[in-house]
Amino acid sequence: MIKKLIIPVPVPNDTLESWIKILDDATKASLLAVLAITWFGDGLFLAKLLNLLSCLMSGYGCAYGANYLRVNRAKLTIKEEA
Repeated sequence: MIKKLIIPVPVPNDTLESWIKILDDATKASLLAVLAITWFGDGLFLAKLLNLLSCLMSGYGCAYGANYLRVNRAKLTIKEEA
C-alpha cells in the first residue's frame, strides 16, 4: 500500500508533522460541522441524517489517519544523521 503512494516514503519529519496537524484540523472541522448540520440544516430528516453520518465518518477517518501517522512515525520519516 505504501509503495503505491504518489509521495515517496520516507518523508522529512516536518512534512509528517504538518500532515498530522492538517488531519487534526480536518477532524475538528468535521466534528464542528455536525452541530451546524443538526442545528441550522434545512431539508428533510433523511438529508440531515446522511450529512451527519458523512461528517462523523470523515472525522473518524481523519482522526484514524492522524493516529496512524503518529504510531508509525519511525517507519515513515527519514532518519537524521547526527
